[in-house]
Amino acid sequence: MNNPLKPNSDLILRRNNKVYGIPMKEEIGQNGYGYYVYEKMIKNKDKIFQIHGLTGESETYGNLLKRCKRVALEMMNRGVTEKDVVLLCSQNTLDAIVPVFSTQFINTILCSVDPSQSVKEVAYLLNLAKPKMGFIEKESVNLIKDALEINGLKMEIIVMTHDDDKNCLGYFLKPKIEEDNFKPKIMKDYKKPGFLFFSSGTTGMPKGILYSGYSSLNNNLSVSQLGFEAKIGTHLSTFYWGSALLVTTKVLISDGMKVVIPTRDTRIFAKAMSDYKVTLAFTSYTFAIGLNETITKDLNFNNLEYLLIGGSIVPENHLIKCRKLLPKTLVLLSYGQTEAGYITSFTRETYPFALQKLSCVGPPIPGTIIKITDPDTEKLLGINQKGEICVKTNWHLNGYHNADTTTIFDKAGYLKTGDLGYFDEDNCLYVSDRLKETFKFQGWHVSPAAIEEVLLKHSAIKEGVVIGVPHPLDETHSLAVVVLKEGYEGINEEEIIQFVNERVSDREKLRAGVKVWKELPKTPSGKIMKRKIRDNFINK
Repeated sequence: MNNPLKPNSDLILRRNNKVYGIPMKEEIGQNGYGYYVYEKMIKNKDKIFQIHGLTGESETYGNLLKRCKRVALEMMNRGVTEKDVVLLCSQNTLDAIVPVFSTQFINTILCSVDPSQSVKEVAYLLNLAKPKMGFIEKESVNLIKDALEINGLKMEIIVMTHDDDKNCLGYFLKPKIEEDNFKPKIMKDYKKPGFLFFSSGTTGMPKGILYSGYSSLNNNLSVSQLGFEAKIGTHLSTFYWGSALLVTTKVLISDGMKVVIPTRDTRIFAKAMSDYKVTLAFTSYTFAIGLNETITKDLNFNNLEYLLIGGSIVPENHLIKCRKLLPKTLVLLSYGQTEAGYITSFTRETYPFALQKLSCVGPPIPGTIIKITDPDTEKLLGINQKGEICVKTNWHLNGYHNADTTTIFDKAGYLKTGDLGYFDEDNCLYVSDRLKETFKFQGWHVSPAAIEEVLLKHSAIKEGVVIGVPHPLDETHSLAVVVLKEGYEGINEEEIIQFVNERVSDREKLRAGVKVWKELPKTPSGKIMKRKIRDNFINK
């Protein structure tokens, strides 16, 4: 097979064991994300921006602009400033995008939580963000109130209904005298954070990731340079995940339309994709696992150009299955991080490699440099040598919210991803493992530290850790490895499992059970060696 990257060897190249994406042709968004959105809405005012994938209700760019102006003005009237954080908690609806764009019109930071999260999880995230105002779907109001109460936080709750009550979105959407003359503020510092995402750090607990609208715009522009467009785009996730913003931004850059599909059911989601002739969809591990011939046989995916699967590496057999079911579609493993957006990608020209190198995530996207380093020494590694993936771009995160950021960059300014991987001889990247202790269950980050906190409250346990072990359908299951206190040697493992499972969320349950060891391996300093424990179960 001919190497499709060889003709571009002067563009995608390896130099001093660093792999360079092709140069960016231009940059956009210097006036700010909100101003870019505003100009796109003016340009495309009569075109449909979004359509509900289940009901067919639609909205033009122009009408959405009017609604976003009104909400932005009302937020300012209520004292929301550039220094504040505004919360969104909503399933994917036609209203969900309004707070996203409205906050960017006034250069305020937006953060999101997902309605399916537990009170405990949301309480932790809200304590990090401390939002001044929140736009909350009606079904999640009690979730947010309970989470605020745990930390004694106060926040103005705006219920996302169209009632006239002053604490409802409908009130915000009333006509404003100033709306005809309103324009978003031009940002003095266009790299100022506009979004606050949440991700799991190396310590295992979520951190607030500050990300600028400028970074989102140019990360998407980089992928556009490879030929990716979202003439009709959709995303599976809510705005809690960065992928929702990435697809929305991609639609804007493409002057396209977004199909809003408020479900995670694979069958329903796939049917809406077919009905509205989606051209680009960002989905998940669970979507790829669930897609089958029974679902696709009566549907038409001839218009689907790109199916991006993010969050986790899909097993090869399911990837092959998806590509057979969608023969006209580029089915791609999307490697990226909330901290850096898209990082690698195959293109239509290099897709033959994707078909041959099933677990490969492709070469760097334009404007990106990747190197592989030894996690302990930061020594540069060569071809087929596994180490930590480190990335340099102009659109990585601004930093962690109210937390130290110095440790996530190396001395040369590369972002340390916490992922292990390697490059092959064709400059294609493979992601093989995670340095981070966190793992994923059905696309959700699971924090071992949170489960361990509960586990160690059991009276029989002297010490213990929680690790993730691979599962063919759910990605990873939680397994506890414990050392028992003297006198408790006869305790039933099921009792420990029940104790923990009654006190954690569904995704944190010990589905892989409990293993009792006499002692846990430790470093000379006394730190438990989790990777060594995990290897005992992974590498059997």
